Amino acid sequence: MVVFTHRPDVSPWERVGLEQCAAVLGRHDLHLVCPRGMPTDAYEALLPGLRIVHVPPRRMAGYLAYSDLKTSSMLFRHFGERYRFTLCHEPDVFVFRDELDEWCERGFHYVGAPFWKPSPQPGGEPFMPGGGNSGFSLRDNDAHVRVNRTLRLLERPGSFRRAPAGSPWSAELRDLPLVTIKALGIGNSTNEWLRNPYLRWRGNTFYEDVFWSQMVPEVLPWFRVADPMTSLGFSFELEVERCFELAGGRLPVGCHGWYRFALDLWRPHIEALGHVLPDHVEFPPHGSEDG
Repeated sequence: MVVFTHRPDVSPWERVGLEQCAAVLGRHDLHLVCPRGMPTDAYEALLPGLRIVHVPPRRMAGYLAYSDLKTSSMLFRHFGERYRFTLCHEPDVFVFRDELDEWCERGFHYVGAPFWKPSPQPGGEPFMPGGGNSGFSLRDNDAHVRVNRTLRLLERPGSFRRAPAGSPWSAELRDLPLVTIKALGIGNSTNEWLRNPYLRWRGNTFYEDVFWSQMVPEVLPWFRVADPMTSLGFSFELEVERCFELAGGRLPVGCHGWYRFALDLWRPHIEALGHVLPDHVEFPPHGSEDG
């Protein structure tokens, strides 16, 4: 289980979710991914046995950098050395029960709260287009690493020659002749049927959860993302009232953004577990939006 943060302080709202995390998921190894040099005392006090994973500060210096971090293979290689799956747990998550073992055995490579989109018709109902939010998501580490390895082969070969120093594979490929790069399988015309949709997505994908749960399965159909109805058993984020209706009133394993998007709906369920929620409604910055 991995908590991601770039802020050393914990808000009263986040404290509620992290206390619940320790109570429900404490039997699992708990990790904190944060910028190198950030104080972690507040998190270590709430999550006993917490293991700290530092990343370069630039990797969490704003949402674009954070999204880039989670689309790279770096984290998934790191956690994949010890674990089959990574549970991504943002500070604004609340977990109701531990069903991680069961979900890990269901054969999905990515599970997250279903996305919702407004109806294209005036007055129509919002719908679930497929894909899932990453704030509380379960990831297959090996599959994520394989995706990164495969998508690198879909880059146009000349892009490696133009890549700045420090870019993925730049040191290995930037000085090689194009014919050698193609001999490695990069830029091979047999990849064109995969490359075209990949390049279309790549230039228009801002959110890493859209990348993983919508783009990747279109380009690489073997990557299994839980369908929306199945995902409702795992997590809710938006359209919480509709989610409850579709799920037959059953609580999900956890929820993301609970105090931002549907506090009145979540409050009775959370208070029933003994938590006392803050009186004020001033919420902390979300994710890395203040970075």
